[in-house]
Amino acid sequence: MASASDSTTTSYTIRFTSRKPSSIWSAVNTGRAVELMKLGRMHAAGQKAFDERDQRKPQLYSYERAACKLEGAYKTQFRANQKSWEFYQAQAPWYRRTSAYWVISAKQEETHQRRLAQLIKDSADGRRIALLTPTRRKRKK
Repeated sequence: MASASDSTTTSYTIRFTSRKPSSIWSAVNTGRAVELMKLGRMHAAGQKAFDERDQRKPQLYSYERAACKLEGAYKTQFRANQKSWEFYQAQAPWYRRTSAYWVISAKQEETHQRRLAQLIKDSADGRRIALLTPTRRKRKK
């Protein structure tokens, strides 16, 4: 470690903390854990944490969901409004994926329905949902 008077050397510390059973395991971390176990390099504590992880939380992060689409009743409900559906289908894939995740990521069905209704209304009006609409800044004169 460098002394305080040595301005040419930088030092830092990486801190590792143990995982809790409720921790979210990303797809990258899950893959790495499996790889370490195959190589016999996983410590017993790491193996225990991996085995005790919450199996209901895979791909919890939106960026890990490759195919996030409105399906089933949500899609049927959306397609019932032709104008909304046409606007929505004309949007970029990132918007369709992100707005679909916004609808389906809600915890309660009531929230699913409220968000879907907002998405349908905004699409019918020819605009994106406010969450995904960039705000315009006023220029200074």
